[in-house]
Amino acid sequence: MFRAALNGQRNVMTLVERTTRFVRLARLEDRASRGVARAMQALTAHLPAPLRQSVTCDQGSEFVTFTATEKTTGMTVWFCDPRSPWQKGSVENMNGRLRQFLPMDTLLPSIGPSALRAIEARMNATPRKCLGYLTPAEAMDRLIESVSPGGAAPPYGSAAPPGPAFP
Repeated sequence: MFRAALNGQRNVMTLVERTTRFVRLARLEDRASRGVARAMQALTAHLPAPLRQSVTCDQGSEFVTFTATEKTTGMTVWFCDPRSPWQKGSVENMNGRLRQFLPMDTLLPSIGPSALRAIEARMNATPRKCLGYLTPAEAMDRLIESVSPGGAAPPYGSAAPPGPAFP
C-alpha cells in the first residue's frame, strides 16, 4: 500500500505482476479490507486465469479479511513475515518509482483517474534491464500470448486494460 496523502486516509494500491513487472494502480478512499478486495478484483479480473494464481501481501490491517480477497479474486493470498518488506521487493521497488510521480506531500483528491492511468502507462512503458530491456507492457503482452489458447490475445500491456482506475 502506498500512502500519498498527508493525513493517510487515501492510498494508492500497487499491484505488480512478478515476472513482467507490470504494474496496476488503484486509488483507495481508505484502507478498509473490503475496498482492497474489490479493487484487487477489478484490477485482475480481465487477466487470463493462469495469471491469477496468488497475491503476496504484507501484514497490514487492510488484508485482515483475506478470505474475502480470496473469494472475490479467486487468488490464494500469501503473507510476508512481519517487518520483512524484502519478501515483496517488486512492490516496494514500484512504490519507490511511484514517488517520482506522487511525492510524499501529494494530495490524492487532486489526482484524477486519467492522471493515475497516465502514471501507470508511463511506468509500464519504461524498459527494464531485468526484462532484457523490454518494457513491462511488452513483457506482459508476451506472457499473455504464451498462456492464451491458440497463442492469440488482445494486447494488454500495449493498450490500456479494461476496467476502472478507481474501482
